[in-house]
Amino acid sequence: MGEEYSKLKRRELLSKDARFATLALGVLLTVLLVVASRLTPDDRGFGTHEQLGLAGCWVQATVGWLCPACGMTTAWAQTLDGNLVAALGTNLGGTLLCLMACLIAPWLMISAVRGAWLFGRPTLRAIVVTATIVMSITMLDWARRAFLT
Repeated sequence: MGEEYSKLKRRELLSKDARFATLALGVLLTVLLVVASRLTPDDRGFGTHEQLGLAGCWVQATVGWLCPACGMTTAWAQTLDGNLVAALGTNLGGTLLCLMACLIAPWLMISAVRGAWLFGRPTLRAIVVTATIVMSITMLDWARRAFLT
């Protein structure tokens, strides 16, 4: 049993490169959260990213429809302002991504500092399933916003 436990422990350890990458990703998510927290949510429910000097959505400008990502930055800003109800109505997928970033950023940074995964190593299956669920929710929410309102 001791040898099996030791193998399990070694699988959860992070190499020097993995620690750096994990820390960098955690810091990147934290920077995104800090930037989003300083934005003023656009009253239109989309376009908040334009405060960063980014162009407006080309799909919306060209076709007149909101794209699936329209409102994500606004949803992040609303979530971090504590207005979760508005964020959920603005872009459900964006709200989920923001909430996930709030949980994942410290988990990544703590894991990097420890040199081992906190609560276990993420599996490819868990990452793919989570991404598929969030993407599906984003697309269904987009269909609701684009065609049912």
